[in-house]
Amino acid sequence: MLTRPVDLALPRCPPLPSAPTQFKSRTPAPAEVMAKLTREERLRKIYTELRELATATQADLLASIKARGFSARTMWINNSLYIKAATPALIQELRNLKNAIEIYADTEVARIDEPMVEQEIHEVKGGLRAQWNIELINAPAVWGNYTNGQGVTLANIDTGVRYTHEALFANYRGYNNGNYDHDYNWYDPREVQFSPYDNNGHGTHTMGTSAGSAETGIGVAPGAQWIAAKGCASSSCSNADLMGSFQYLLAPTRQEDYDGEGDVTKAPTVINNSWGGGRGSSTYLSYIQPHVEAGTVVVFSQGNSGSACSTANSPGDLYLVIGVGSTDSSDRLSSFSSRGPGIGTDTFPLQKPDISAPGSSVYSSYPTTDTSYATLSGTSMAAPHVTGLVALLRAHNPSLTVDEITQILKDTATHNVGAPTGGQTTCAGVAYTDWPNYHYGYGRIDAIAALDAAAKLRK
Repeated sequence: MLTRPVDLALPRCPPLPSAPTQFKSRTPAPAEVMAKLTREERLRKIYTELRELATATQADLLASIKARGFSARTMWINNSLYIKAATPALIQELRNLKNAIEIYADTEVARIDEPMVEQEIHEVKGGLRAQWNIELINAPAVWGNYTNGQGVTLANIDTGVRYTHEALFANYRGYNNGNYDHDYNWYDPREVQFSPYDNNGHGTHTMGTSAGSAETGIGVAPGAQWIAAKGCASSSCSNADLMGSFQYLLAPTRQEDYDGEGDVTKAPTVINNSWGGGRGSSTYLSYIQPHVEAGTVVVFSQGNSGSACSTANSPGDLYLVIGVGSTDSSDRLSSFSSRGPGIGTDTFPLQKPDISAPGSSVYSSYPTTDTSYATLSGTSMAAPHVTGLVALLRAHNPSLTVDEITQILKDTATHNVGAPTGGQTTCAGVAYTDWPNYHYGYGRIDAIAALDAAAKLRK
C-alpha cells in the first residue's frame, strides 16, 4: 500500500469521465507522404500533431489534477502525463476513473553503460594530434576532402556536459564570441541548473568523442555544433527524465519554459545515447519513433554485458536505432561488448549490434576542470564515434535519409578485424568471420568509405 507521495507517469491519458473525447494515439502519416516533405516540414508536422493530440485528450484531467494542488506536466512526445509527488489518495482517485488508465511510479529504468575508468589526466592543453581511435576510423582524412561536420548539430542524452571545457566550448551551439546563450541548447529535467553541467563525467566524455575540437584531437566531427539533454541524473536515468529529454530534442525550448513553444528548426540531426539495460524493452519506443520518423538518426551503445552471446541491451536492440558494439586499438571486439543475436521479432531483430566502433581505452574530455581528460572503456565510448560520423555524412549530404545513412554505415564498414577478445567466436551458429555477424554487426566503421558512398548519393 502506498503511504507516501510518488511521481507518476500516466502514458495513456484519457479525459475525466465527463469529457466528450476519448484517448487515441497519434497515427503516423504514410511514409510516401512524409517522403515528400523536407525534414523541417516533417518535424513541424509531427510536433504539431503530438501537441494537439495531447491538448485535446489531457485538458480536463490536467486541469482537475492541478486544481487539487498537484504539479503535473504534459509529455506530448507520447501523450502521457507526469504528476509530481502524487499522494495515495490521488492515485486511488485516478484508479477509479471510468476510462482505463495506466499508472506507474517514475523509476530509474536505465543506467549509463558504466565505463571502466583507466586514467584521468589534468591540465593537458590543446595541440595534440588526433587520437588513435579518431585515426583508426579515418576521420581526419575526410575533414579536408569532404567536411568536418560544419553546419549540423548533434546531441547527446547523457549525464550532462561541461560546456566550458577547452575541447567543447567553441562547438557548443550556445557559444558566441565569448558569450553563452543556453536557450534551445540545454535541457535539465530536474531544473537543477539552467546551464550545462556534468556531475558524473560520462556525458562530457561521450560528447568530446562526437564533437571535440580538432586542436585537442578527440572528436570525430570537430566542426559540428552540439546541444545536450540531461536524461541521466547521475549513473542512472529515470523514465520521466528520458521522456522529457526526447521531447525537448524534438523541439527545443527556452530555458525555464520547457512547456513553452518549441522550435523544430533547432532539433539535432543525430542523437547519441550511451545508456540502457535489459533486453526487449519497448518502454522507449514511443519516445524514439517520432525522431526517426522526422529524419533524426538515433544511435545507442549496445551495452557492456559481454562476452556472452545474446546480451544486446535495450534500447540498442530496437529495430529503428543503430546499435553499436565496441572494438579496441587492434580492431578486435572488446571483451565487454554486448553481442547478439537479438530477440528475433519485428521490433527487436536478430541482427544486433548493427555496427562497431572503437570503445576500449578511448581518451576524451572530462569535467573535473576545463582542461581535464580521461581514458575510458565501454560501448558508451563506441557509440559517439558513430554519432560523429553521422554528423559528417549529414554535413556533406543533408538529403540523406535515416535508412540511407544506416545502409551506408553497413555497406562501408571494414571486415578487416581480428578475433573477439574473450567469449565465443560464434553466436547462434554465426561466426565472427561471417558478415553480418552477432559480434561486430556489419563491421567497424570507416569514415572515408562512408563519405565516398554519401558523395555518390548527393542530389
